Amino acid sequence: MNPIVYAFAVFTLNTTAVLTEVFRSALFSIGPGQMEAALSVGLTTGQAYRRIIVPQGLTAALPNICNTTISVLKSTSLAYMMTVQDIMAIAKKEAAFGYNYIEAYLVVLILYIVLCTVVQLLFRVAEKRISAFRRTSVA
Repeated sequence: MNPIVYAFAVFTLNTTAVLTEVFRSALFSIGPGQMEAALSVGLTTGQAYRRIIVPQGLTAALPNICNTTISVLKSTSLAYMMTVQDIMAIAKKEAAFGYNYIEAYLVVLILYIVLCTVVQLLFRVAEKRISAFRRTSVA
């Protein structure tokens, strides 16, 4: 079987487990008073989750989702151990060809920094848009 399929399966299972815990903890961070208030104004349980609980949980979970995304991005270099040609594998081959290890790994470093920065900026924009409704306390 193709090693890319194995790498994809491993990363999918690992990320699913991590994100499940992220979403679980985010939903449990919402106080029970939110559900009680939603039910008291006449919303059904499904409506309360869809309109109140899940949006607040998503806002709480978004920073951890960003961290998980960046972690998966950086962990893809481990796929090289399963003979998948990734950025690190190509850099290692190119470096071995001309003994230019520092240059090859610097290119990979810059590429990872750029990718991680782009992911962080995208999640920052998403977090600002999603948390626009959130009230902040004034001290």
